Amino acid sequence: MTAHTLPMSNAVRECDTFVEMTDLMPNAKAMASRVLRWAIKNLPGPKGFFYFQRHRVHTNKIPYMRRAQRWMLCALKLLSLQNAGKQ
Repeated sequence: MTAHTLPMSNAVRECDTFVEMTDLMPNAKAMASRVLRWAIKNLPGPKGFFYFQRHRVHTNKIPYMRRAQRWMLCALKLLSLQNAGKQ
């Protein structure tokens, strides 16, 4: 993987990490939201599928259910549950 590769799994792992660290970091929930906003802005295609990887020169546009769609749904669910628990 090159420095220009932006895989969906990295954004999801970052979100998951921030959600898990809300007790240790006061701004963790805001950071998780920021990561997801970035992913929603930069990784979906025009049909709503999330791209698996965006490289400097090309984008892997195959809508992998296991590698991109499912992980993004999990990240959104985690942040949603975290927000619901803190209201």
